[in-house]
Amino acid sequence: MKVDVQALYEHWMPKYLQVQPAKIRITILYRFMLASVLCFVLDYQLLAMFLCLNLFEARRPSSSLGGIFLWTFFSVYTSVIMLIIRAGTAGYGWLLCNIHYSDPILYRNRRDRFADEWPLLFRILSTLLFITAMTSILFSSFVDTKETGYLLTCGLLCGITHFVTNFEKTFERFPMPILQIKFHEALINLWWRTLKRSGREAFYQTLRFSPIYWYWTGRLGNTITQPGLHLQCWLLSTLILTKLHMVRRLYGLVMQRPLPLIIDSPELHENPKTCLFNIIVGRVMHFYSTMQMVPLPRDLQVNNLMLPIEMVLSAGRIHGFRLLATREFYAAMSGKLCNKLFVLKDMKNIHSNWAELRDLLISDIEEFVQRLQNCTQKFHPKNRTVNVKTPKAGLRPLMLPSPKKLPVWRNACHQFSRPVEWYFLKWLNVLGLFLVNKLIGLKRHLLEQLPASEHLHRYFYEEDVLAELNHELRCGEPMVWMLQGLVSVFMRSIKEDRYGIVQNDLPLVFETLHKVEDQLNSATLLIHKHRCNCLKTSPSHELLLTAIRRCQCRMLTTFGPHLDFILGRCDLKRALEERMELIY
Repeated sequence: MKVDVQALYEHWMPKYLQVQPAKIRITILYRFMLASVLCFVLDYQLLAMFLCLNLFEARRPSSSLGGIFLWTFFSVYTSVIMLIIRAGTAGYGWLLCNIHYSDPILYRNRRDRFADEWPLLFRILSTLLFITAMTSILFSSFVDTKETGYLLTCGLLCGITHFVTNFEKTFERFPMPILQIKFHEALINLWWRTLKRSGREAFYQTLRFSPIYWYWTGRLGNTITQPGLHLQCWLLSTLILTKLHMVRRLYGLVMQRPLPLIIDSPELHENPKTCLFNIIVGRVMHFYSTMQMVPLPRDLQVNNLMLPIEMVLSAGRIHGFRLLATREFYAAMSGKLCNKLFVLKDMKNIHSNWAELRDLLISDIEEFVQRLQNCTQKFHPKNRTVNVKTPKAGLRPLMLPSPKKLPVWRNACHQFSRPVEWYFLKWLNVLGLFLVNKLIGLKRHLLEQLPASEHLHRYFYEEDVLAELNHELRCGEPMVWMLQGLVSVFMRSIKEDRYGIVQNDLPLVFETLHKVEDQLNSATLLIHKHRCNCLKTSPSHELLLTAIRRCQCRMLTTFGPHLDFILGRCDLKRALEERMELIY
């Protein structure tokens, strides 16, 4: 029986990975494997800690430690249960990675969001309950007590608590690291902070859950005199919560590690023979060459994890990776890698590196501007041209203008000569407005008293007016770092661009930044106008607006005195001069 490898690959591999270059796909899989291995090591650490606290004997330290070592690493029972737990942990990590890398989805109402997200929520909850149940069974088997059901229930409650805390409202991507510190230092700090947090959460959870459980089982009085059982419950809950928190953060820490970027042609890295095994061999050879202080061969350099900037910036349909790629692009353009853009290779091909990178950046930014423009134009009424005949100067119209229509109560007032009737009709008008407001309030009160089904229908099917605009703003989050990276290139070009390779494109960059700012200002007006009719405002708008204002200020502060030479006389120059007056 032949196995169709391609069919299995297309079935299990997400679509956002199938369309990526082989180098990016293998980089993500390599990081996923590294994070999974770290989670497997974490399972043994937690098991060893639990066994030390339960089976260690001070009278026989060497023999007890030897038994703990054997039970942890060389027990068939432990190995089988650990294998099952590893499968659940890897599945949970795979779901987290799918949430992180998938593109934002457009939801026009809550019903569409719920219908699309509940299968993923169900899979996450099932995976968490599976992991906590198997971990509780493994840990409780080493406890000399008959209340294993109590410990198992505590473990399941930990999984439910973690699910409600992290996945109740929305799916969150892995956080972007603020500071780039060493990996082992980050692991140590993460381990200690997570352990303290889990201990506090498990303590309050044990205080709330234990009386309810024993009261429900009718054995509340018997368990008060067993503090050791409650202590084991707290220890088990602490370790399970630590595991769940650490798995989520370990995958985030590994997946959000800095990308090793280089300035090179992407065609050199599109090798069909590239696979995960070759990548691992390349890493080993790279370590060996570094220890021996010899250069790495060119044929093995293709098989390492170095990624060209153009390759990572052109990756599509993989939102989490694009965020990381643009962040690393901004860091690289602020560091030493930017110097290679200003290197003069030969007189025939001066702008090779910069021209390709510039075209890629400008095309992405213009595409984002076009999408925003399409969204904002839907809210503006179409300009209808009406043929109005203006009278010529010096001619008198043949017909008198029609008298202006007055309200009913004003016409009635003009019919009376006495002011008493005028005040009376005005009082009637105020009374009518008062009654109308009362009727509106009564209608609102009656709507609140309708059956719950009506409220649920409105809650789920209420359409978000700004759904499409917020969706485009969320998709444009990588522009926050891409724009700042583009501006950093021009900031560096003042002292390092000896041949004028980059500064010839200053007019194009000024025009592009001005277009982005105009579209974001239009989006700001729409958001303030329709704030009451939208379900939720996207925070991406504030990030993009802050980034473009920062870019404009940096460019105008540096190149503002030379706008006459850069742009000449045009409307863009006048708009930028008005903007400079606000800065200074």
